[in-house]
Amino acid sequence: MIDVVYLDEKIDSLQNWILRAGRSLESFYNPENGTFWRTTSQLKEKNSKLHPTSTNCSFIALHQYLRFLYEADLMDDEKLPGEKDKIAGVLKGVCEKYFSRLEGEPEIVRRSETNGINMFTDSQILVAISLLGNLREVTSVEADLVGIRKAALLIAKEDQGLLEEWNGGKASPLDEVHHLVTLHTIRALDILQSTDSDWTFDANPILIEKIKEDFLRLLAYEYAGVTSKYDPAELMFCIALLNRFEVPDADLLTSRAIQSIVDSQLHDGAWPTSNISYEGNVMIHVSSYEVALSLTHLLIRRIEQKDLKSCEAILPALDKAFDLAKSNFNKVGTITGWSNDRTRKSGQIESWSTATALMFLITYSDALLQLRQLLLLKDYSLFYPKPTTFLPIWPDMIPNIRKAEWIDMEALDYISDPTDGSALIGSLKEAMAKPISKSWIHQPSGMNSLIIHGPSGTRKTTTVKRMSEALKWPLVTLSPSDFLRNGLEGFDAKAAKIFDDLTKIRRVIVLLDECEEFFKARQQSSQLENRTAGAFITAGMLPRLQKLHDKRWIIIITVTNSELSDLDPAVIRHGRFDYVVEIGLPTLNAQINYVNRKKLDVTKKNNIIEALKIYDKKKSGGSEPKEVTFSHLDELALKLKTIQQPTSEGVFKLLEKEIARSNRPPDLINLRE
Repeated sequence: MIDVVYLDEKIDSLQNWILRAGRSLESFYNPENGTFWRTTSQLKEKNSKLHPTSTNCSFIALHQYLRFLYEADLMDDEKLPGEKDKIAGVLKGVCEKYFSRLEGEPEIVRRSETNGINMFTDSQILVAISLLGNLREVTSVEADLVGIRKAALLIAKEDQGLLEEWNGGKASPLDEVHHLVTLHTIRALDILQSTDSDWTFDANPILIEKIKEDFLRLLAYEYAGVTSKYDPAELMFCIALLNRFEVPDADLLTSRAIQSIVDSQLHDGAWPTSNISYEGNVMIHVSSYEVALSLTHLLIRRIEQKDLKSCEAILPALDKAFDLAKSNFNKVGTITGWSNDRTRKSGQIESWSTATALMFLITYSDALLQLRQLLLLKDYSLFYPKPTTFLPIWPDMIPNIRKAEWIDMEALDYISDPTDGSALIGSLKEAMAKPISKSWIHQPSGMNSLIIHGPSGTRKTTTVKRMSEALKWPLVTLSPSDFLRNGLEGFDAKAAKIFDDLTKIRRVIVLLDECEEFFKARQQSSQLENRTAGAFITAGMLPRLQKLHDKRWIIIITVTNSELSDLDPAVIRHGRFDYVVEIGLPTLNAQINYVNRKKLDVTKKNNIIEALKIYDKKKSGGSEPKEVTFSHLDELALKLKTIQQPTSEGVFKLLEKEIARSNRPPDLINLRE
């Protein structure tokens, strides 16, 4: 069973190593031409030659690193002064000095000194360019991104053609297919599709069948003990692709593949050497960090599918791979980083291997954060909204390419807004949805806490659900029973556990439903013995609310039928809650707008609207409250569907009966009426 405490410790340990790896990779940057030196020897010589594979891999890794810096709970000015600006400046330089040459000089950008133009380097270029969209949200980029994307589409079309011609990916036309190249090429074409509406990609069914055949052959070699032909690294790349294509029996195949890959891992965390031939005579060695990176991608996919059994099988292997990365971290003079663990040379560090190691560490951290959140939330009442259709095919890329389009503003339009002019809907868009959509990491910045108060039946809870559907964030509902599961005496310990869980989750809406008793105004008394249990509960909740608010990773909403004056002033002060909103009974205009949205014929809508006007006029002259709710209108519309030719007077009587019925149980004796 996966232990949350273990996940906490591993996440903390990874954070320090990610910072170390990010700073190591940044030192390879060549500001002269916006590229990265390939090795320490070239860095020392200040060799100005372009190294496309190293540059693109490093750009992707540092883009993820910058996103990590924005998401991590770090005191930037104290621990890493200026680190975000420094990394953003590097990414800006690569874009303006290197990618800008793609439109007019594509061969210079694509051609590797040692490998020429090849599918693997192309795949890194396509992924890097796919990440440019949200770069402008953190730094000013003076480059023609439209032109760069158009040039990238030409590369994508070329590589898609080669993928179909060769039935897989190759390092060069003279070589055999190797599914490391297939995997990176398909990932790149998929990721480009997620960020560019002008590009679509559908894999050839023949290619999918070829991948499955190769996968089964590798398993057969392992089963037969033919170790000379069994390649656990290529098996890893095959199963990653089969999961992407969701082939029949994918779950069974994945379970078997994971076991084989884990069993093949060596004691030090490495995997046996995997080679890719290049032009028939050069062998390129696949690093263990590349295998570990693909395994973390698979882990995230299995977490998305809530497959905890596969997660349990994968975690020990990634733990050992993490140990391998720590033990192989090297220092040459003032330069630190990694070289390929299969082809280590004395006194040499490589930007490509360092970038791959950094991506592994960050993606491993992402996976553990997601797994921890899944485990923490399973004990609570949850509502999962329908996911956005914009999500990338590779779920590990979700944190890196968040877009404004993922926020469904139209879902808020379905809120039953009781105000004139839909003021509530407009305010939620401005204060909550738009700031999140403009954040490249989708972090709450405008509003992350809210008190909703108003009478019963005004759809306060439904409003919160609509907010969940708009953001596509899970909704966690907490009621008094969650806090009082162990009785009043155990309240404080249970509250501490709940709030500790909430501080570890991200992009979730938390609804405190009917918890107003925990926040009632306390009597001012200097005598300790005169203070009620409720006063102590309120005092215990306040610092926890403050801490949760200051984390700014979730939206916490308190819904209450009480008046604000009934709540403790310390609860409702600014800083613990950003806004308050009263959701009262709908105004006449709001009632009419709601009716007009109903699927009824025009005559029946007009009859309801006329009845509402009569009712409003009747009530406005007296002291009786206007009691029309949206639920009354729903019931009225439902009844009218069975009435052929209603009149305004008849609808008015139905409305009065519906309001009277909802205010108290029906009279048994007069039931037949």
